[in-house]
Amino acid sequence: FKAAGGFWTVALNERFDFNIVAPKAIIDLLNKGLDDGSKLEFSHLRFDVRAYQELSVGYSLNLTDDISVGARVKLLSGIMATKTDISSLLLTTNRNEWTIKANATYNMSIPLKIVENDDGTISLDSIEFDNGKIGQMFVPLIFNPGLAIDLGANYKINSQMSASAALTDFGGIIWNKRVNSIKVNSTYIYDGINVDISNFDDVDVEEEFNHITDTIKTELNPHSNGGTFATRMQPHMYVGFEYSPVEQLHLGFLSRTSFMMSGVNQDFVLSANYKPFKVFGITNGFNINTKGCFTTNLGWELNMGPVQLYMMMENIPLAYRKYHIKDNRFTLPNNMCELNFNMGMNLVFGTKKDKQK
Repeated sequence: FKAAGGFWTVALNERFDFNIVAPKAIIDLLNKGLDDGSKLEFSHLRFDVRAYQELSVGYSLNLTDDISVGARVKLLSGIMATKTDISSLLLTTNRNEWTIKANATYNMSIPLKIVENDDGTISLDSIEFDNGKIGQMFVPLIFNPGLAIDLGANYKINSQMSASAALTDFGGIIWNKRVNSIKVNSTYIYDGINVDISNFDDVDVEEEFNHITDTIKTELNPHSNGGTFATRMQPHMYVGFEYSPVEQLHLGFLSRTSFMMSGVNQDFVLSANYKPFKVFGITNGFNINTKGCFTTNLGWELNMGPVQLYMMMENIPLAYRKYHIKDNRFTLPNNMCELNFNMGMNLVFGTKKDKQK
């Protein structure tokens, strides 16, 4: 709505972010196995999840006929989260033994039941959901407070060209409800298993493997380490240019820098938006990521008076590879940095007959 010389927006969103990182050591393990003298560092391993509610108020203003600026303040309420903090996770091998050194903390804001042993350690297999508290996760705007802001500006160079810049999701959330943390800081040495070679066919490999993993879970001495923790948002910085040779066609170039939980991700996007009719428009584009991903974008919009429907999928992989493991065949992308999918409905109020406004 219009007020105080500018345009205001109010929104309530449910958002879900996740960040999964598989370190290079996993690829080396699959490709090379565990040779004598191997040294594999897994400290970049991540599995971070965050679900939260967002109540935002935005304001935009035309400073001149060519320059407009805007800001949005967002009150956040965390629903659930996990946060990986690994200082060191190192596996070294030699002919006589394997050594695992771990110093890591896994923070969670999830209703869980964690039973501590008399010595302060916990059994990872005993962890389960606290069903009585799951409903509390979805009480709106109550738990785990946070704050974030968006900033943006647009400059109209001429009737066919414009430039814009924006910083979104700058802020964070403090998780102080339903907090559980598991901390590991120890060393485990594995010196093999005893196998009777004369009866090797009778060895249950799966059972032996499960025994190893169970031993590792115990020997690493996991402890419960509750307490408040914080997660920052994943800010994005955009710089873009748009050129419109005709009214129905808009060509764009966008630099998008994503400050993810595990590092910085840089994309360059070429896009074409074509709107042959007032009620329908389509978009297509290509993404080039500095980490080697080359993907495409597809989307459409349908405008029916005050109701606008839209769907958009970004970073669709273009190259795929077939895999065959035992009797299973499946197809996966050659590489994929991220995949975004958006769909929704906008209700537009206060539309004017003057299309330029």
